Amino acid sequence: STHAPPSTASPSTLSAAQFRFCLSTTRLLKKLKDAAPFLRRIDPAALHIPHYSSIIKTPMNFLAIECKLTRPPPRTVSMC
Repeated sequence: STHAPPSTASPSTLSAAQFRFCLSTTRLLKKLKDAAPFLRRIDPAALHIPHYSSIIKTPMNFLAIECKLTRPPPRTVSMC
């Protein structure tokens, strides 16, 4: 059986339990010793990876995820 791709048409609303789970999981992942490369936005120029943006179309890091979870409205997940 095949699965339909997730819709990107509009944000989806999280329940209070889902919101708490997402936020606590993100904060837990940020504390892991191997999380360092995923804590901040990548600077392709500084890291000498000029093709980064042609390969990675939607860059994401834990700080961005946490920001998206905590900005108003608080329980909305959306693509920025």
